[in-house]
Amino acid sequence: MVMSEVPRNLTPLADRYRTLARSRHIQPGFTLVELLVVIAIISLLLTLLLPAINGSRESARRIQCVNNLKQLGVATHNYAAARNHLPPPKAGTQFEARGSTLVILLPYLEEAARFERYDFEKQVTHPTNIEITRTTPSVYLCPSMVIPRQVPNTECGEQLSAGSYVISSRTRYSGHYKLDGAFVNPPANRRYPLGFKHIKDGTSKTLLFGEINYGHKDYLWANCPGKNGQSKWGDTTWAHGYWFFAWGHMSAELPEAFNNDGDYWHPNSARVFRSDHRGGVNFVLVDGSVKFITDDTTPEVRNALVTRNGGDSRQIAFN
Repeated sequence: MVMSEVPRNLTPLADRYRTLARSRHIQPGFTLVELLVVIAIISLLLTLLLPAINGSRESARRIQCVNNLKQLGVATHNYAAARNHLPPPKAGTQFEARGSTLVILLPYLEEAARFERYDFEKQVTHPTNIEITRTTPSVYLCPSMVIPRQVPNTECGEQLSAGSYVISSRTRYSGHYKLDGAFVNPPANRRYPLGFKHIKDGTSKTLLFGEINYGHKDYLWANCPGKNGQSKWGDTTWAHGYWFFAWGHMSAELPEAFNNDGDYWHPNSARVFRSDHRGGVNFVLVDGSVKFITDDTTPEVRNALVTRNGGDSRQIAFN
């Protein structure tokens, strides 16, 4: 049967079929208004999602930082079990640059290969040691810490790589001769004396290591031609053992320096605890637990957490 012979009652259906056949390749499209609405909705969703994505990334970085500090706590306990005393604040005596506590702890952090090549009879910057100290083990770097310049900057005489953690040595910057934290000045020619029994305030109330960062815009170069007067940001290195470069403190005489990147007070600010986490600083305590000390924690409580034998009996709440 040809189309001309289609029964009369089927003619409308045939006409509709012809119309559909002619238009079957025509696809409906967006109008300009509809397109703009879709773009606006996508932009709004991205605006809402980006902070959540960034927040989750920082949360992951903070978790890794906490894990690093936990490893430092475990390494300290393993060292103490092997040596029958806590690790000293550095290798050698107070004013010798023969390596930091973090160098001493290397074999307890699965870094035995580095440790075996290190020579404690030589300075940390000696050519024998520089192969180990010019790079940083990952456990000594907080993923949140921003390093806004090259470290080390060899053109300015730097040789050691950056680090994120320093020992909790004392409450006051000016008290470098009197360490009231979880460390004492290393004695010459005799065994290091400090053990767990000397942490009279309790191992769960005494800080061991804390964070530090490269956050000070007003910390300036002073001994590098071509850069003098420009921002140095910071100079903390994981391997340096000389007291000024390795011993973190709470700056009791200038408590507003705690976790403060906006203001720089020489010489207190260089080694006071601070971080690139919002609102506070991570610490590992002598018992191996990790706590976040917030910016609004009172100076009295912060100082009490530093001291190993301050007679502190208060209950300290952490976030």
